[in-house]
Amino acid sequence: MLGKGYWGKQFYAESKTLMIGHALTSADRLLFWVNNKRSQRALEKFGAQQRPNPYKRAEADSKASHMVFQIHKNAFI
Repeated sequence: MLGKGYWGKQFYAESKTLMIGHALTSADRLLFWVNNKRSQRALEKFGAQQRPNPYKRAEADSKASHMVFQIHKNAFI
């Protein structure tokens, strides 16, 4: 994890590009469970699209609503 001072900087984007690209060498798609707007926006910059969440959280845990994002190998920017 990078410190906050590096968030949104070129180094951060390059490191995420390398990690996602490496993961896609052995998978056709990646799924991400995120719970904040900053992470959602960051994934969208890499071509991720929001998907329905296949796992519903228990009512008692409704405060922890997670969004599911997906990146396909052929859509990776």
